[in-house]
Amino acid sequence: MSGPGRFRVRSDVMIRFLRDHCRVQADTSGHQVRINVCPVCGDAPTGGKAFRHVVNFRKQIFFCYRNDCLVDLVELVRLMGGHRTMAGAMQYLASFGEAFDLTGGEHPDPGSPDDEEGPVLRRIREKLHAASVGMVPGQAEEPEMDLPESFSADWSGKHGRAALSYARRRNVPEWFVHSGRIGYCTAGEMRGRLVFLTFEGERLVYAVGRAMSDRQSPKYLFPEVGGGELGKSRFVFNLDLWAGCSRLLVCEGTISALAVEGGVCVFGHRMGPQQAAKIARTVRETGIGEVVTLFDPDLDPRKEAHAASMLTAQGCPNVRLGLLSGGDPAEVPHEVPTAVAGSLQSGDRLSLLRARVDWIGKKK
Repeated sequence: MSGPGRFRVRSDVMIRFLRDHCRVQADTSGHQVRINVCPVCGDAPTGGKAFRHVVNFRKQIFFCYRNDCLVDLVELVRLMGGHRTMAGAMQYLASFGEAFDLTGGEHPDPGSPDDEEGPVLRRIREKLHAASVGMVPGQAEEPEMDLPESFSADWSGKHGRAALSYARRRNVPEWFVHSGRIGYCTAGEMRGRLVFLTFEGERLVYAVGRAMSDRQSPKYLFPEVGGGELGKSRFVFNLDLWAGCSRLLVCEGTISALAVEGGVCVFGHRMGPQQAAKIARTVRETGIGEVVTLFDPDLDPRKEAHAASMLTAQGCPNVRLGLLSGGDPAEVPHEVPTAVAGSLQSGDRLSLLRARVDWIGKKK
């Protein structure tokens, strides 16, 4: 296993973006630049004063010395570019070409002796971790996961070209292909699989392998984490990318989630209580307008109602059922799932809870 995974915005791409949106000063350190405005607090120096806002490419952060503002670089692009979601910012960055890479190895220690910003960054990072998207009050932070053995997001070699061909056949968006959140493995447990990474904040917390051949079984490989516990019931794929969107679409699989705008995945039709809690909190805290369950059409609709009722029980407003026909979201034209979701009637909490009772009764 390699070190903790972390997707990074390339420094040359970031500098091109910054020069289009603000004034940039070079820094003698060689791994950071200073800009003239903080998009978080609005601070801007006057009267020829030195710029107090630092973009650090090694740590992949923006830091404002005036008011201790700290965000990662994708969030900086979202704020400065006027994008509503992280996914929108990543789609924009992808227009520059291959804007991301993925690195293994330990993250730089914010408190290391050779880092003059260490004490300040340590304090601010603690605040960031406490308020990470998806954290539930009273819940311990999810442990960071290592990248799967032999994981690669380099699509240029023999294995990379084969994996890229499969990803494109399954309509994985081009911006996501180069986001550092998807790759493939040539050895180990995930050998011969397309691998999807799930992040909470800047931390890799889960990786799922998807078969690229009918000869591989099972179709999805879900690693055990946390002392043998099956981790898929704790994590929501791409939830951080769509925080703040107008409509969140909850799908069963990763491929389905990538086929629709606002798509996230719960790795199957059984939504876990921690998944429901993370979705509900993200909806409340980032102003998502509505949530639509968009499960595969061959599923008993009462199971979909069961998942929706878990969200309403967590205080998630405006939950709807997206009862598809004609194929799952990845098998029908991109416009269809969104059109179906937009035409749904809102289901009130009582009817959803009744459907849940019916479903539980059928199980018995």
